[in-house]
Amino acid sequence: MLSVALLFLEDRIIMKILLVFLTVIAEPSASPNLHWERISQGGPGPRLSHAMVYDPTLEKIILLGGIPADPLKGESPPGTWTWDGTVWTRVADSGPQVADDMVYDEQRKRIVAVTSRTESKFLETWEWDGASWTKVPADGPPVRSSFAMTYDPKRKRMVLFGGRCGSDYFGDTWEYPSGSDPH
Repeated sequence: MLSVALLFLEDRIIMKILLVFLTVIAEPSASPNLHWERISQGGPGPRLSHAMVYDPTLEKIILLGGIPADPLKGESPPGTWTWDGTVWTRVADSGPQVADDMVYDEQRKRIVAVTSRTESKFLETWEWDGASWTKVPADGPPVRSSFAMTYDPKRKRMVLFGGRCGSDYFGDTWEYPSGSDPH
């Protein structure tokens, strides 16, 4: 009876040691460098309904559009801006005024932006070639906001999922092809 109790006790101690060990190696070490840090207050100014994506060809972040938070304060109007890690630079005034989401098309080296701010019943698709925006003539999915979009490098396609329009919620998936110029 005593040996069974000792085995049980040894098993519990070993289990506790194992759990402590697994907890220690499974938890990421706290790093003092992992925190948000404000690095700039200049640039496009407060806005909403804008989108950002990294362009590896230009090696810059691209910010598109947006509604100024308070247009009466003379804040900068929508446009396209680049961020090089230090300075914001306005690079274009044309293109969509707002963007719901953007992705970088690795195949064609272009940014694809989608906006729901349109007179049409369909989302508008725009492409940035690094210098200017071009509206894609084809209709997109039915108008919606609050959707998510990403680029699938394995299948070379942009994928859009979900969203809503008024009280209608969508759970559908749409694809936008890469590899050929849709213009």
